[in-house]
Amino acid sequence: MIRLVKIFLPLLVFTYAFAMTVQTSVNPETGYIGDPFLYTVSVELEDTYHLTFPRIVDRIGPFMVLSHNTETAFTDSLYKRDFQFQITVFDTGYQVIPSLTLKITDSEKGEEITVFTDSVTVYIESALNRTQTIPEAYEPIPVPVLSVWQKIFLGALIILILPGIYGIVVLKQKKKKSEEIIVPEMTPLEKLNNNISKLRDKSYHIQGNWKAFYLELTAIFKEYLETKYFIHISDLPVSELIPVLRSELGNRWPDEMSEMLRFADLVKFARTPSTTEHCENDLKTVLNWCVDTEKYEINENMNRQIEKSS
Repeated sequence: MIRLVKIFLPLLVFTYAFAMTVQTSVNPETGYIGDPFLYTVSVELEDTYHLTFPRIVDRIGPFMVLSHNTETAFTDSLYKRDFQFQITVFDTGYQVIPSLTLKITDSEKGEEITVFTDSVTVYIESALNRTQTIPEAYEPIPVPVLSVWQKIFLGALIILILPGIYGIVVLKQKKKKSEEIIVPEMTPLEKLNNNISKLRDKSYHIQGNWKAFYLELTAIFKEYLETKYFIHISDLPVSELIPVLRSELGNRWPDEMSEMLRFADLVKFARTPSTTEHCENDLKTVLNWCVDTEKYEINENMNRQIEKSS
């Protein structure tokens, strides 16, 4: 007993000297899983003392913090602070809100004391009260079954309808096939020629829109090369594209084509001006090179066939 007095006597003296009161409460004291509870810590101190409240972010023991608020009120030389927490819990039975640690400092003397709030117990009931009786389960009402004549009538109706449905489907398919226009697949050269004609009709080079002209021209040319030689070059810059084409095509890739691609890059990215005649010449250069390359490959194939047959 004497030992307990020695332990708590300094705390009682300090509490008296501070004129301090600390109260905790929770409302309601019982509830169900997921219900909100208001947990309040009220501290009253002299205005010469400083209170440090523990940092609480998302949990107080087993409870989840939904929101928190602080209210301060002054009366004479005292001030009161209410720390309010909206909390909830997802376990049943007795759940304890643990004791919190408060630091109280005398701003004049620099003295400090640690105070612990009381722990609070809340009883959480399950969603279903144990005293509540489980409702009786009734046997399902049987669904009436079709009679024999109804089944015969339904079967005959299905037999009559099915041929009609089948005929409608077949007629629609035949009509759809007859309306379909079979478009023959174009060769890479035919597609290139078609795209160049469309580019010429857009009149970019006549309107002075050099950048748009060379963007589309190089895209058309790269598409032809990818389709013809099965190489992926659409994303390559000119500095990497030219070595790839020289490696792939060998002597068939002339310096004239490299110069055309470099000039197109200057127009697209360095705003180098061009002329209508220059653009028209580049159109012809691309088309003529593709045509000549196709002829060269055809002649090569024919020579190989002749060599094999001889």
